[in-house]
Order: sequence, then C-alpha cells, then structure tokens
Amino acid sequence: MPGPRELPVPGRAPEEVHERAREILARAEFQPEPRSLLQRALDWALERLGDALGAVVGGGAVGVLGWLVVVALSVAVLVLVVRLLRSVGGDRQLSEAQGHDPLRPPEDWRAEADRHEANGQWKQALRCRYRALVASLSAAGLLEEVPGRTTGEYRDQLSGNLPSAAEDFGTATRLFEAAWYGDRAVHAEDNQRFRSMSDRVLASSRR
Repeated sequence: MPGPRELPVPGRAPEEVHERAREILARAEFQPEPRSLLQRALDWALERLGDALGAVVGGGAVGVLGWLVVVALSVAVLVLVVRLLRSVGGDRQLSEAQGHDPLRPPEDWRAEADRHEANGQWKQALRCRYRALVASLSAAGLLEEVPGRTTGEYRDQLSGNLPSAAEDFGTATRLFEAAWYGDRAVHAEDNQRFRSMSDRVLASSRR
C-alpha cells in the first residue's frame, strides 16, 4: 500500500504570508461601512437607557424621577428605531438611484444626464442631475458624499454649510425624492425645474 503523499513545501515564509494577508484585509472593500449619525445616536440612547435601568433596578429607592427618566429614554429609543428603519429603506432606494459607482465625478453624471434627456428618459436624467449636484457640492467641500447616505442627511448638512442655498437644494431634493421614493412620473418640465434649482445652488456655492 503506497504511503501518504508528501505535502508541497511552502514557497513563502509564514511572516510574508501574514503580512500579505494584513495588506489584503486593510483594503477599503473589507472595511466596515461608516455608521450614520442616526445609528450613533441610537447606540448612545441604548447605553443611557441601560444605565438608567441599572440605577432604577439596583439602586433601591430611586423614586418617580428615576422611572420618568427610564420612560423618556425608552420613548427616545423607540423614535430613533423608527427613524432608522425608515432611513434603511431610503438608503436602499438611494443606492439603487445612485447606480453602481456613486463616487463618479460630476462631469460624468452630467454627460449621462444629457444622453438620457436626448432619449426622453426624464426620470433617469433627473437621477443623474441629482448625483451631479451632490458630487459638485462634495468637490466644493460643502457635502461629504458617502455611499448609502440619505437625501435628508445631505439636506441637513448643506443647510448648515451653505444656508443661502438650503431652500433651492431642498426643492431639488424633493423633486428627486418624489421621482425615486414616490415613483412619480417625470416629464421634461420637471427636469428643467430641477436644473434651475441645481444651477442656483451651484451659483451660491461659488460665491
């Protein structure tokens, strides 16, 4: 009966293999996605709720005030959970609207929007115009473009960084939301209205 086969001798030293594995795992595709402000707020509220419950249960005579704190924190957690669940649906829809490469430069998005408009595909054109606007504001340092970030988060961030454009950006965002979240039909005049809002926002960003 033949004996067992000998295993091949490794061609790389263990230290080299470990170093290569660390380099691969350090790549961006293996990093966890950044947690949103809403997720961090929920984490904080859950921690405070745990602290409050521990104080009430183990602290003896805490009284009515302690229970009121627990109830208030419970309500806050419930509100944050509801908002987080809504934003998850929004993230999924926004990711679909963004396409497979949301961090393309604004010029690419505008060129694609032009092609959709030439073919009468107004909804796709509006999506590309929105992506171009976000990319332009990100390039100007007024927004932090992050895959999966909701339209509401972009709106809040721009309101703080460029208040003069908040109203126009809000209107443009609502047009985008109605098309993609509300599945509303988009026509040439809707696209033209969005372009007007976008132009005003970008003009404000250059002042």
